[in-house]
Amino acid sequence: MNKLIYDIIELEPQLIQIKSQLDSCTRLNEYVFAALKLGIAISLLILEQVLNESGKAYDDYDYFCPKCDAKLESKGLISRVMETLIGTLRWKRRAFRCPNSCEIGQIAPFDEKLGIKPYQKHSIEIVKMACMLAVFVPYEIASKILNELTGVTICGNTIWNWVQDKGKEVFDKVQNEINLLETGNSPVTENLDKSILNLPMIIGGDGVFVPFRPNNKSASGKTVWYEVKIGIISRIAKHINSKGKEISIIVRKRLVAVLGDINEFKSHLMLIAIKEGIKKSKTVVWISDGGKGFWGVYKERLSNVAHGILDFYHAAQNICKASKAYFDGRTKKSKAWFTKVRKELKKR
Repeated sequence: MNKLIYDIIELEPQLIQIKSQLDSCTRLNEYVFAALKLGIAISLLILEQVLNESGKAYDDYDYFCPKCDAKLESKGLISRVMETLIGTLRWKRRAFRCPNSCEIGQIAPFDEKLGIKPYQKHSIEIVKMACMLAVFVPYEIASKILNELTGVTICGNTIWNWVQDKGKEVFDKVQNEINLLETGNSPVTENLDKSILNLPMIIGGDGVFVPFRPNNKSASGKTVWYEVKIGIISRIAKHINSKGKEISIIVRKRLVAVLGDINEFKSHLMLIAIKEGIKKSKTVVWISDGGKGFWGVYKERLSNVAHGILDFYHAAQNICKASKAYFDGRTKKSKAWFTKVRKELKKR
């Protein structure tokens, strides 16, 4: 090991134990984990030093009470502790208080610059990683995976609370955007490449029944089924497959899911459609079944910009009904006519 690195380790007692683990390794995987642990520990020390130096600088500025406008008094350097992906981070920064004892709490300008809130105990990257894991696995398993990957211990209940908080933030943001949309203020179109905007936009809508627990946080009781209205907004491109055949592929897709009535679904669908550039698209197609509710969405919100198409499955279903009615039931003529017309429909 490089002598300079050894010198750094010998100056920091908390690194000596990790270094001894590295020296006793025999297998490659042991070396990798020990080296990673040592690297993280060194990174933590460096970051603490940087934060401590930066936190001292704020004594050269004047700060004023937001209530009485009095010049704030320095409380000196106050400690701050936070759990991060590289471990427990400790540093000191300059803090201030009102000389008139106004109830404004402790003011720490460096915290604001770092983007952290009062009483915040976990850094944003931990919350983000935990919430991402919780999308795919249960909360307790997400806790175990997070600990295995980073060494940071977060209980499943804490991750659950983070997911609820982040979900509420997103919900409030979307609801605000919908309120603006309904009052005539369209959202800004996402910065899409021109090659994407030139592709046909396909919008589909349907409903699926999803099982829910009847009682919150309990598996007891009979399952309750609710309809979730689904909207898919996609861009379709042509592609030559390995057999030399031209096929259609999805190159971009956005999903809308609403546990609510059809009016709520309309607003969410249009919000995403506008963000996806429906107003700049040359070709827009609406595909859905024959249900009145979803075709009502098309007539009210999309008929002026999109072509409406009944999806193939339901169109074929209606052709089947017509063949039975015309050829008097499930006769050979009925089946033959249906097969022929369905093939023609598929070609179109």
